[in-house]
Amino acid sequence: MDAAEIMGRVSGKEAEIGFSALSERMEKDFDLFALKEYEADRGYESYTSSAPRNFFDKVRDALDRAQLSIQIKLPEDATETERKAASLGEEYLFGALAAIDRRFRARGEPTLKEQLGFFICLRGVSSLRLLVREENDETIFDVVVWDSLHVTYEWGANGLLWAANRRRLSKAQAEAEYPDVELEEEVKDIGLIDYWGVNDNAIVIGSDLGKPSTPHGIGHVPVYIGFVGSMPTVQNKGFESQVQHRGDSVWSAARGLYEPLNKYTSQTMDIYKQSVVGSMKYFSEDGRKTTEDDPHKVFQIFPLVKDKEDIVPLEVLRVPPETALLHSIIVGDLERSTLYEPWAYGGTKEAMSGEALKTLADATKSVYSPRTGALEQAYIWICEELLRQFAEHGTSEVKLKGYRPSKEGEGQQFFTVKVKPKDIDPEWYISVTCAPPMLRDIENEIMMAMAAKRPDASGRPMYPDDYIYENILKVQNPDAIIGKIKDQMIERMIEQHPSVMLRQMADALIKKKQPELAKEFLASMPAPAGGGQVQGMAPGLRGSPTGGVMPAGQGNVPAGAGMGGGVSAEMVLEQLSKMPPEEVARIVAEYQGSQGGGMPPG
Repeated sequence: MDAAEIMGRVSGKEAEIGFSALSERMEKDFDLFALKEYEADRGYESYTSSAPRNFFDKVRDALDRAQLSIQIKLPEDATETERKAASLGEEYLFGALAAIDRRFRARGEPTLKEQLGFFICLRGVSSLRLLVREENDETIFDVVVWDSLHVTYEWGANGLLWAANRRRLSKAQAEAEYPDVELEEEVKDIGLIDYWGVNDNAIVIGSDLGKPSTPHGIGHVPVYIGFVGSMPTVQNKGFESQVQHRGDSVWSAARGLYEPLNKYTSQTMDIYKQSVVGSMKYFSEDGRKTTEDDPHKVFQIFPLVKDKEDIVPLEVLRVPPETALLHSIIVGDLERSTLYEPWAYGGTKEAMSGEALKTLADATKSVYSPRTGALEQAYIWICEELLRQFAEHGTSEVKLKGYRPSKEGEGQQFFTVKVKPKDIDPEWYISVTCAPPMLRDIENEIMMAMAAKRPDASGRPMYPDDYIYENILKVQNPDAIIGKIKDQMIERMIEQHPSVMLRQMADALIKKKQPELAKEFLASMPAPAGGGQVQGMAPGLRGSPTGGVMPAGQGNVPAGAGMGGGVSAEMVLEQLSKMPPEEVARIVAEYQGSQGGGMPPG
């Protein structure tokens, strides 16, 4: 494909009514973001509301702080080998995404998530190009986030047929990136089109090919185009594309309200200014002078004809009473179109019930959910593309590092991993969730969880633990939390074991610089009557004649041996530390049963 054909495709798409209207809308939205000043007539007051930027920053900040969860889903009957492979695949994804962010930071750009969130809020459309390529025996995860204002594309039945991105380069940039292109001396900057088809890639600089059409071997267009919201492709009655209404920005409902707000507020400021100007009317017999200017703009004296001389103040204009009503209508529509005040901006100090918090959180979902949904869809495509390109076209092992969700279900855990292309299954199913920070009544949720856990007359709780943690307490990894609680229960039972408690008491004496007293304390503990198990030692552990610790049936404690004799509490702890948790739990359970106790409730 030559340069003329590529430029023709791009220019033709840009000239379409839908794409042209979309570009105009995006330009107007940028004026809202940049707080372009409202321009009144010369000499009059101009007011520019900061509301559009405040609203944008609020939604963008929520996307930046949203919790992004990425998982490879497997069926319930998946084997341990399959689960380990999927875990390695998740680490590959987290490592690749971390490498992408490092490349952005090196170029002085925000992270991938921040860039996508910015364009999702500003343009309502997210666009990017992704390549997994090798350079000097190093795997490069090459991602460029495109500004959708300059992106053109065409869809086919199975995806994109082609996509292109326009941008401008300085002469120095163009000569550095494309040394084979000859530029005229007077050229200061030049346009570039990065064109991607199903099978090839080409770059047009000016009107020439900076890079000839080259097969990329990926088998599809490695470009993502995603829209905010759920509006599908629509044509009007004349079968013209309505793409300008798809993927709207954060100002989709409020866009037309800011100009009248600025206009009427400016006019109110004018009336205030006029009320303090204080112009005068001067009546005289030969008054001839007239004025074509606004008499309220600056202080003036206006000569007027009258049978006798007189000076009186010019009547002061008053703000019409309807102004307050008009202003309240606009502000009310703005709140319904954006985020409710004052709650969304932390302006209320009233105590709120759990139901009130839930209502407020639910009211903001119409603002946040379309944008978090767009971010989820973008990351699903990114992860699938990272898997597919590396598995199908990678040739060497890659070493990655980064952070992944902790296996305990809390926080982040640093990792390093080596991955080969054969370790990756391009058909893995990717699940991505993006949850913005929302108002929560934690106390009420805990009360609900306790009620759901409380057993009925038959001893059966209303809901299982995994449902309670996932749906009531909103825990991301309930299995990890449940496992951690079980481990904590075992640790507490071990800590409450008499031999462990004795050791802790002795340690306390040692810390108080009373080592001899600690020895006497341990030695004073009586031995079991008739030999056998030492008092305070769990059943299943017996002392050996040589002073070691042996499982039950493999030795007896010499009669009269106390805790300071053949078997010490330290030896017991050492033996417990070498056993698997389930065996320790069994021993502790047996001991508590022998003491008339039992396992702790829950």
